[in-house]
Amino acid sequence: MSEKTETFVRALVDRFPSLQPLFDEHVADNFGELLPHVFFGDIVRWVLSLLATAKFSPESTSGRRLTAVLQLLEETYSGGDGELQELLSVSFLENLPRPGEVGAEIRDQLGPSLTRQLKVIG
Repeated sequence: MSEKTETFVRALVDRFPSLQPLFDEHVADNFGELLPHVFFGDIVRWVLSLLATAKFSPESTSGRRLTAVLQLLEETYSGGDGELQELLSVSFLENLPRPGEVGAEIRDQLGPSLTRQLKVIG
């Protein structure tokens, strides 16, 4: 894993403190090591939990947090760094629910760059 990827993941956790317990558990389960592609599975589940809560109250803390994290991921992807684009494509977008599955409406909330990439990968 590169320093750039580790810095991005740690900045994401710093910006969204509710990810800290997931991060700590992930690192503990992996002998003190961050495995970014694996950790993004946890992030997808966290995002989907925000979505589930935000459905009932879009202006809630969960709704605002969901908007903020999706905006950050969009900005990161559209920034053009190939390494981070790969991380987000392979480990975030590919783990999102498919159409017809529970939580698939998250696809409709992605920004334009992530939406384009999601169409490419299916």
